[in-house]
Amino acid sequence: IGLQVYRDADGELLLRVLVGGGLGRTPIIGVQIRDGLPWRHLLSYVEAILRVYNRHGRRDNKYKARIKILVKALGIEAFSREVEAE
Repeated sequence: IGLQVYRDADGELLLRVLVGGGLGRTPIIGVQIRDGLPWRHLLSYVEAILRVYNRHGRRDNKYKARIKILVKALGIEAFSREVEAE
């Protein structure tokens, strides 16, 4: 999970949320799933991402037990829909 903090024109803190990135044996660039998230919703949004991962993530193989593997398997649109539904 990647987070980029920025301020809008009114000075409010907002977040850009990225998922599915990582380094290691198979490096992948994270994909943006939300832009303009108010900072006060950060914890609940990250928890929603983790709940989706816990529901659908692979636990049978320690090398595939990563959010990036789940995002690739489900597709970013389906993953985003699941997170927003949470």
